[in-house]
Amino acid sequence: MSSYFFSEWLLDTRTEEIPFHWYTVPLKNLGEAEVEAETATIVRQLRRNHPGWAIASAGHLIGAFQPVAPDEIQLQGEQKRDINPSIPLERRLLERLLSRSFELSQNRADYRASYGKVIPRKPTQVVGGIEIRRYLQFDMNVDESGRITVGFELSHQYSHVQNIEEMLRRAPGKIEPKCLVVNRVDHQTYWYVRQLESSIVDPILPNGQSLKEYHIANGRESWVHSLPDHTPAVECLNHKDKPLSFVPQFLKLVSSFDQVPAPAQKVSKLAPSKRVQTMFLTAEDHLQQWKQKAEFPLSFDRWGLDAKKKGYVPLTLTDPLLVFGKGRKDRNPYRGLSAGGIHETPKSSLACQYLLDDDILRKVLAGEKGKRILPIEKELSKRSAQLGVPLTLKGPVHRIQFSDSQNTRVKLMELSEQVAPGCPLIVVADRKNLSKGLYGLLKQVLGKDYAVSTQVVTMDTLELQKGRSTALLNLLLGVYVKSGIQPWVLSEPLYSPCFIGLDVSREDGKHGAGVVQTIGTDGRVLWSKPVTSVEAGEKIGPETLEKIVAETVFRFRKRYRRVPDHITFHRDGKGHWEEIEALNRIAESHGIKFDYISLVKKAGRRMAMREEKQGAWKNPMGVALLKGDTAYLCATDPADFLGMAQPVRIQQRTGTLKMEEIVEDIFKLSYMNVHAINKSRLPVTVNYADKSSTFFNRGMLPTHVEMPVQSV
Repeated sequence: MSSYFFSEWLLDTRTEEIPFHWYTVPLKNLGEAEVEAETATIVRQLRRNHPGWAIASAGHLIGAFQPVAPDEIQLQGEQKRDINPSIPLERRLLERLLSRSFELSQNRADYRASYGKVIPRKPTQVVGGIEIRRYLQFDMNVDESGRITVGFELSHQYSHVQNIEEMLRRAPGKIEPKCLVVNRVDHQTYWYVRQLESSIVDPILPNGQSLKEYHIANGRESWVHSLPDHTPAVECLNHKDKPLSFVPQFLKLVSSFDQVPAPAQKVSKLAPSKRVQTMFLTAEDHLQQWKQKAEFPLSFDRWGLDAKKKGYVPLTLTDPLLVFGKGRKDRNPYRGLSAGGIHETPKSSLACQYLLDDDILRKVLAGEKGKRILPIEKELSKRSAQLGVPLTLKGPVHRIQFSDSQNTRVKLMELSEQVAPGCPLIVVADRKNLSKGLYGLLKQVLGKDYAVSTQVVTMDTLELQKGRSTALLNLLLGVYVKSGIQPWVLSEPLYSPCFIGLDVSREDGKHGAGVVQTIGTDGRVLWSKPVTSVEAGEKIGPETLEKIVAETVFRFRKRYRRVPDHITFHRDGKGHWEEIEALNRIAESHGIKFDYISLVKKAGRRMAMREEKQGAWKNPMGVALLKGDTAYLCATDPADFLGMAQPVRIQQRTGTLKMEEIVEDIFKLSYMNVHAINKSRLPVTVNYADKSSTFFNRGMLPTHVEMPVQSV
């Protein structure tokens, strides 16, 4: 019998056991976002007036466990009662109040807790000059029945041992504009901008104070008394792009996982059994601290971690059967391609060109009878022919020398005139040059401005011996997809005949809406021209949605000679009711039913399974946990040294399909990321939509021609 671990602790305490004080804020003629902002401002003032109190807001409501004088900040309508769990706004208020109570209960000497994170003040480990802090992420959930669950996950924060002042003196090259730094005073992160000419004793603050005077006035004299007066201050931006001045000794450079050295990455990755044990003990410790200090009777039991006892129903899914060339069917893309080749072979050979980075030119080119040849071209051509796609080299091998971005940009513009139209360009480059900016320039200039399909490969990949066959196959698949070739399709139809992926990516204050792929019932791409527009916020506007649906209906009817009777929208993120309301009107005008499905990539949860009571926990590959209109799907099973799989949260916001059908379709579509044979945890709809909107924001996406998103 299988047991299922799910990192969501069910409390014995119910909402009716948690009475608290309610207040209504008289806010009129304001939108939802404005009301939230206004009440949040009031809560901040109340917290300053009552340090250590759990106070929170949601919409026009404010809640606290202790009574607040109603006239303190013009509050109205005080009540003391438990919530009505059938009202979403009241549930949200209690969730925020419980989160605040949980944060305040943690030992402040050992932890700092805010924004759903409990981070240890001391590093968990120090590896290669990097401080690693393993911390608990959590979120409170109140359901319509009044049950309370605490979802939790382990995350890691990486910061350099040296502070910014030390790094500016010893290794200034590591500090680049817009790098992320953490401030030891408030433990918040900021974007580094530059070193100022003013020092920490110059009057540079808006009130005329110096940074040193400011910290002394706020009780931090011991922090600054030994700092040299001539220390230059630094400027950073907060997350609202407001410039602020800082003492550089109080800042440390924050790194992402892929930026830290391999030894630091290795200690961060935990195999399923180790991660389950560590998560359980960490969460239990913090819950016990909350239990001791909670403002109400708090009760929980260890059985609250069992998925089935929390009401989740396991659904085991089977890998889909895929169709390749020659009618070959297989569940494994590598085997299927090796046996049958590409599903849809082109009518003629596929012409491609090569662009070589000058820094690796001698390594890639070889001499044969006085001629300079490209050995990789022969190897790729042979492998591609075996797959049913003859490759031909068109034109000369091009070269690019990466220097500064401006000169390289001009060279790429000149190169665009030499590249044959519609001919994919295979770029062989040095990894260091790519990370320094060459990759972005290739995509911005060749991809966006001139619609040249580029498939970038590093010299490291070409030099691989172990796993070389897989690496070359992935390289070819990337070229095929960018040329409109379908490598494989699903053997059996999906429950929905048509899918559309939606995403809004935010970067530097810009939002880009990306509809990348419209997918048919066999998983193939029906329409691949991105429809993108800059949106005012995270919501996709009605006009953009109208264009998306109209184009999809047109393409579907052109291919199948009928209008789809149903469309499933896969929305990356939580989604918005405004989008659903717009789609209701649009779908009705076309006579189409639809499902609007939210997919959250980072759900703050982990799943594990074991067959016997004493067995080891493992990733439940192909297993979903369903409860009501929500499911968590584990679609991959990485090796232990890579860590534990991360499930996707699926929520049916509106629609007609059964939850089991929705989850099964999503699982099958995770096999349709045909640009590589490596299994993806995301369905092709969301995966490509995410890439599309991100590339659009970065100026890498061609929007004036019809071409697959993977062309960028």
